[in-house]
Amino acid sequence: MARVIVAEDDFLLGLLYQDALEAWGHETFFASNGKLALAAVALFDPHLVVTDLAMPELTGAELARAIRNDPAHSEIPIILMTAYSRVLADSDAALFDAILRKPVPDQTFVTWAIKMLHDAERRASDEHGQTRC
Repeated sequence: MARVIVAEDDFLLGLLYQDALEAWGHETFFASNGKLALAAVALFDPHLVVTDLAMPELTGAELARAIRNDPAHSEIPIILMTAYSRVLADSDAALFDAILRKPVPDQTFVTWAIKMLHDAERRASDEHGQTRC
């Protein structure tokens, strides 16, 4: 079972993401803004972060940048979920392991989340000889 932070300012959409992940046995933490999500990274030690782009306090790009700049968490996969088509600069897009355009069907979302978790698990196994997820 993996731990996943869901950062989404749309409460109902966040619940949909949580439900989809929890149906696959993953533990989730919901954060309604980027600042709460960043605090949760330190407390929750997630295996994956799923974030919206346009959120109060910290945007998804600012959240991802802060995670990437934290040596203890810089390797956490981050999925950006956004309705905006071309808002990110190339440097910001590089902060994310995947960018999915809303609306995202549940199965597509879960497929990407599981892929990111498996990729992270494989990297951790290769680098440290252990399994994280």
